[in-house]
Amino acid sequence: MEQELTTAYAIEWSTQAVDNRLLSFQGAEMGAEAARLTHGRHKHFTPTALVTKNPSVIKVRSDQLTLRILSGLLDGKKYTRCLEHRVATYTMSLPKSRGIVSLSFSPRDEESWDHVLASLDALGDELVDTFLVLLAIALDTNGAEYITLPFAITLDDILAIRQKKKSKGSYSARQRQDVLEDLYALARASVSATITLPQGKQRDIESPLLEMLTDCPLAETETRVGFARWPVYHLKIGNWATMIPEHQHQIAVLARQVLRYHAKKQRHEKRLGRYLTMLYRINAHKHEDRVKVSMGVLLEHAGIAPDLNHPGRTLEAIESALEQLRTDGVIGPFVPQVEDSSRGREIQKRIREHAYHWWDDYRQQLWRFDLPDYLREAYQSGPLRKTGV
Repeated sequence: MEQELTTAYAIEWSTQAVDNRLLSFQGAEMGAEAARLTHGRHKHFTPTALVTKNPSVIKVRSDQLTLRILSGLLDGKKYTRCLEHRVATYTMSLPKSRGIVSLSFSPRDEESWDHVLASLDALGDELVDTFLVLLAIALDTNGAEYITLPFAITLDDILAIRQKKKSKGSYSARQRQDVLEDLYALARASVSATITLPQGKQRDIESPLLEMLTDCPLAETETRVGFARWPVYHLKIGNWATMIPEHQHQIAVLARQVLRYHAKKQRHEKRLGRYLTMLYRINAHKHEDRVKVSMGVLLEHAGIAPDLNHPGRTLEAIESALEQLRTDGVIGPFVPQVEDSSRGREIQKRIREHAYHWWDDYRQQLWRFDLPDYLREAYQSGPLRKTGV
């Protein structure tokens, strides 16, 4: 793997490609800034540790605020757009009336409303994967208590952690541009929230989601040691991540296989795997290490809208995705909870035969998901053992 990574970094990324990408997304002023990348002295910079270690899992935040942020980054169509104030906003409620969380997108300095629209178009599973990778790097680099300290990253680092496929040993300019657009979209976002904790304490949050400490990578002073002149970006997770101290150590272990799934062809696998991972974390010390959730709640919080015109296809797609997740080891064994009674058997028969109102029965049906071995080991030993939700 180290040989492969070295080969990828050694492929030269032309300065003209960098200029074109920045020009198309950030305008002529940033393109002129990028032209300086060919000049100056260079200091050494090594790949981020998650790239060199290449673990099969990463650690990400799993608190209620982070879960709502992830949900809000999935679909730009849900945002209310206000051209007059140049802001697009989406507001979500926490369960049990524990508060609200709002995500807003607005232009950065020298940007226009079109940049906000571009950000909304960029929302989706690919951008969520990028955001999860940034959380993982910040946690791995700085630790849970200092997650908001700055860190350095390249676009290829993000692609490598997301396990994106390469062509001829290198990532394409299109792949790098997509990730760069993810970063700028996240930098245009801010989060505001009012959250009531279980103890009755109230926390008010107002913060950028992600801060880019430089508009352009300072490649005139930094470069990968021994490789081509890779632009290095300096980022910072917004202060929202430390404004609720009780949330700082609510950390989930996410299989990188979830990042590997194709955002369109394997959308159900990706979204179900992501949400079940968070549920496993929340239930790690409850219910004998098992998650019990109704199919309706699972689909809603995973961000999957059933096709009610063809519910049978939705059932097949969902259960096929769950079986793939189990085969890949992302989740453990799973089974619907069938009531041992004539009523329970009748419900199961209606679901199986797609009888009248069967989808309502299926949506309300409780399912049990056992904890996979790798998560049981992670949550029963080490620093994650005592960090409850």
